[in-house]
Amino acid sequence: MLHAVIHGKSSRWLKDAKKKFSTQSEGNHQRIPREDEITSTIFGVMKYLDSKAIYRFFRLLSRQDIPNNIHITHEIVFWSRKQHKWKDKSIKITEPDLLVSFCVDGKKENYIIELKWGINSHFMEDQLEREWENFQEGKTCLIYIASSIHPNFYEKKKNYPWYAITWLQFLEIVLAECNNAESKNYHIYMNDLKLFLEKLNIKRFNSFPFLRIPSYLTWDNKTFELVNFTRINVTQLKNQWKINNG
Repeated sequence: MLHAVIHGKSSRWLKDAKKKFSTQSEGNHQRIPREDEITSTIFGVMKYLDSKAIYRFFRLLSRQDIPNNIHITHEIVFWSRKQHKWKDKSIKITEPDLLVSFCVDGKKENYIIELKWGINSHFMEDQLEREWENFQEGKTCLIYIASSIHPNFYEKKKNYPWYAITWLQFLEIVLAECNNAESKNYHIYMNDLKLFLEKLNIKRFNSFPFLRIPSYLTWDNKTFELVNFTRINVTQLKNQWKINNG
């Protein structure tokens, strides 16, 4: 799927993915493409790449330091499911998108990953708490990736090692890792992943196509500053820009 999207061989899937990411309206529960497909396309390849490189990537996602001179192995499990009783005595089924386990110098380090795709797609009321309760084991971090981060996340986070990252911030990490040449296959994959994300309309804001300033305007301060919105937790902007004189 990764290369089919990059080379434009999956036009219907690609069209629906771009539309869902940027224009999904409230109450639209259509799931084409499904989040599961995006999850497997992005993270599936990581099962086969160098463990040190993948460990580095998840440490970057969780804003942690990256240690050197360590021995690492890793395992990735998709959609692990548990049926369990919850606090209200009801029976729940909990299924995080991804469980990533590292063995770092003989010690376990785990990551619970929950992804949401679409501008209005957010976690269910107690979803993250259930994932943490059922899959947290030893040293564990939870990483939540979405188009925008719902304010409730920070209320739920408390003092847990939970980390939230937008897809635009995810792209920034991928772009930086495109220059990492320590592992050849990882380097190639990061560049492919950049192209894949851009095909899905996840792009860094570089400039306006044009900025026309009326000739009769006179400004004392003619300095302009480019703001990189990919580093700010905002959804895609659809503003009309206007300059008022006076």
